Amino acid sequence: MAPEYLVKGQLTEKADVYSYGVLVLEVVCARKNNAFVERSESLLHTVWQLFKSDRITEAVDPSLKGDFPATEASKVLRIGLLCAQASVAQRPSMADVVRMLTDENYEIPEPKQPPFLSTSTLSLSSTRSSYSINSSTSNAMRKQEASYPSTESFSVQSSDGQSRNEELTLIV
Repeated sequence: MAPEYLVKGQLTEKADVYSYGVLVLEVVCARKNNAFVERSESLLHTVWQLFKSDRITEAVDPSLKGDFPATEASKVLRIGLLCAQASVAQRPSMADVVRMLTDENYEIPEPKQPPFLSTSTLSLSSTRSSYSINSSTSNAMRKQEASYPSTESFSVQSSDGQSRNEELTLIV
């Protein structure tokens, strides 16, 4: 789930790019992104750690037993990480993604740390009230820690009908 959708409920083309990036990582790694499963490390976190330690091809589906073109696998995994950037502005357009995948000379930008969702603390500066947020999103937010390099402000409506601004701090 794209961070801007999780925080603000915004669905944009760039939210689709984020989802595409996660899907690419899931397919190449043959593993689901378990960001909302307690006591599990997200796929984004795993691939990012391998990327940072220059071992990104270790994320590739282990059933292939190393029988794959490592350069291409690395390229596709880096594109997946790039698509899953926390900041909408840092994600490529889908046209750029197609160019990265098809043009061997296209320089792939260096991915930045993606948002990590894992089980710990989520800081929401409000009292426990009933908000008009989608209940599955709200429940997931209460259970999860999000690692996202910014603080997002948004308006919510409480059960008493009053609208107020809230701040969701997602911790890196």
